[in-house]
Amino acid sequence: MICSSVYRFAFMVVVNAKFCHADNMSHVLVDRYIDIPANRTYRPDKMDRLFVEIAGYFRYNGCIVIKWEVWFARQTTVLRNPLRALGTIFQDRLPGNTLVIAKPFISIRSGHPRRVPRAFEIDCFKWRLSSGPCRSPTQ
Repeated sequence: MICSSVYRFAFMVVVNAKFCHADNMSHVLVDRYIDIPANRTYRPDKMDRLFVEIAGYFRYNGCIVIKWEVWFARQTTVLRNPLRALGTIFQDRLPGNTLVIAKPFISIRSGHPRRVPRAFEIDCFKWRLSSGPCRSPTQ
């Protein structure tokens, strides 16, 4: 089991996922969201590298496994969803390693009709409001 072998080693685990067609889960659209050939470990002093390489995937909170004591030692109410997990994780260095699992253990149904209105609301309104005003690169 993942938890028993990783618990002593990593303070956070990022579990990879594959994206499947909404009507046919056996039809895989993307084999691995995080395209890495093998598991990867990030030390606490490499949090900036973890952010650059993996943070885009954190929009799906189901991929994050983090120790309770680490999560609750941080300010979890500063940001609203969907930025809450990202802001909570990266507000400070983790006290130990982060393991990114290359093999996709999660299957996500892409474009699931019941999620589309909620995803639109999050992407267009809540994400924009909580991240501040949009600005062009020249401003």
